[in-house]
Amino acid sequence: MEKLEQYIRDNREFFDDEEPASGHISRFEERLAQEMKVVPITRHRRWMRVAVTVVVLITAGTIGFDMLSKNVFKSSDEYASVTFSSDTREALDYYSKLTDERMTEINKIATTCPQGNQLKSQAEKESATFDANSRELTDALKENPGNQRVEAALIRNQQMKEVALNNLILQGNLDNCK
Repeated sequence: MEKLEQYIRDNREFFDDEEPASGHISRFEERLAQEMKVVPITRHRRWMRVAVTVVVLITAGTIGFDMLSKNVFKSSDEYASVTFSSDTREALDYYSKLTDERMTEINKIATTCPQGNQLKSQAEKESATFDANSRELTDALKENPGNQRVEAALIRNQQMKEVALNNLILQGNLDNCK
């Protein structure tokens, strides 16, 4: 940009050799003084606005549903690659649903209680610990499919997770946070 400016300054006589035509300034001022035209919104433009609004709402709904469904079904996907007996699968799904409900309750308590963020943080830590145990047990079950002791340990881990979250909810209720 500096080179262009320097070139124009160095060769100014080539750029300034002609004056504007007579009446140029008056025509320019006349155009500036004219009122600007207001372009009315036509039906076509209104329909375009409606169409864009619909597309945005559908996109937001799809993204929201996708995010919600990932959170709701996250626990079931964790065990998708392992084959369980129907009883074990049913028990794991049951306890996963309970722990999700407990976490929702803890999130509600966290919004109304002064110590709620500490409670939520503690719940997330404990939940992460139990989830790590579940991953280890699931990996062990992948190596030794059908091992009833590992399946029982996995169910027990989910039970303990639910109990720990339930205890945190009770603690929050005792602190008059509900």
